[in-house]
Amino acid sequence: MGVTIKDVAKKAGISPTTVSLVLNNKSNARISEKTRQLVTNAASELNYIPNSAAVSLVTQKTRTIGLLLPDDNSYHFASLIHSIEKACKKAGYFLMIGSVGLEVEDELNYIINFINRGMAGIIFDPSLYPKKLSQKYYELIAAKDIPIIPLGSINSNIVANSILPDFRQGGYLAASHLIELGHKRIGFFTTGSQFNASSAIADGFKSALEEWDISFDIDLVYEGMMDTDSGYKCLEKLMKQNITAIFSSSDIAAYGMYRYAREHHIHIPTDLSIVGFSNMTVSDSLDVPLTSVSFHIDRIARKSVNLLKKISEDKEQALPEIITPDLILRESTCKIDY
Repeated sequence: MGVTIKDVAKKAGISPTTVSLVLNNKSNARISEKTRQLVTNAASELNYIPNSAAVSLVTQKTRTIGLLLPDDNSYHFASLIHSIEKACKKAGYFLMIGSVGLEVEDELNYIINFINRGMAGIIFDPSLYPKKLSQKYYELIAAKDIPIIPLGSINSNIVANSILPDFRQGGYLAASHLIELGHKRIGFFTTGSQFNASSAIADGFKSALEEWDISFDIDLVYEGMMDTDSGYKCLEKLMKQNITAIFSSSDIAAYGMYRYAREHHIHIPTDLSIVGFSNMTVSDSLDVPLTSVSFHIDRIARKSVNLLKKISEDKEQALPEIITPDLILRESTCKIDY
C-alpha cells in the first residue's frame, strides 16, 4: 500500500480530516498557516502522492488507462499507441498518454502528476529506458497501488502482470536465419546494452552464433539510435568489414541501410542480406520488402488492456506472459555463394 492521508495525519500530529482539507486546498476552511505547513512538510517527508480524482478502483468510477512511454518519436511507439487505443475502445476505456524522458527529477514529478489522474491502471513500456531508470520509474508507479502492466523487463527482471515480447528469441531467430543461409560475417546494429530490450536482443543474437560455432566479433557491431541516420552510418562503417549480411534491431535503422545501399550500388539481397526487427507496416512496401522479426504489437496491446480490466475486478496479480515472436520472411535475404 502507498502512503495514505492517515499516515500524513499521524506524522503531522493532527486529524485526517484536517489533512484532507489542506491537501485538497480548501481555502475556505479555517486552518492556520502553521497547520498547513505541518501537513505540507509531513506529506513531503513521506513522499505522499495524492489522488486528485479521489476515485477508488473498487467503485470503478474511472474508465481511463494511462500509457507511459519513453520520450521517443519512433514509429514503433506510434504503432503501440494505435493498437492500445483500439483495444481500450473495445474494452470501454479511455486512453491517456504520457511520455517520459531521462531527466530523472523532472520526470519523477511528471509521473506523479500523470498517475494523479485517478486512472484504472497504467501500461508502462520500459523497453527503451536504461535498466536502473526503468526500475526507478516502475517502483514509483507501483507505490501508488494501482494496477500496472509492464511491457518489458524491469532492470532485466520480469515482474508480475507483465505482457512482454521475447526479445531474446527475436534476436536468436534473426541470426539463425542468416546463418542458415550460409552467412558467417554478420553485422549487428544495436541501440546499446544499457537498455532492457536491446540487451535481450543481443543475447539472442550471440546465442545463435555460439550454437553454430561462429565467434562474436565486436568489430561487426554498431551501436546507434533508432533512426535512419544511424542505420546509414552503420552500413557505411560495417561494409568496410566485408559483411555479407546484417541484423538491425530496428526496422527504422534498416531503412537507413537501404538508403546507403541504394546510393552505393549495393544490391539487396545479392550483395547484402538484411533482417530488421519489429515488422513495421512500411517494411512490406519497400522496393525489396524487408525480412523482419514481428513481436505482435496488436496482440500485446489487446492482452495488456484485458489484463488491466481483469485485475481491477479481481484484485489479483497475474503471472507474466511472454509473447513469442515470429520471423516474417520477405525478399531482403538470400543464400550466399562463397
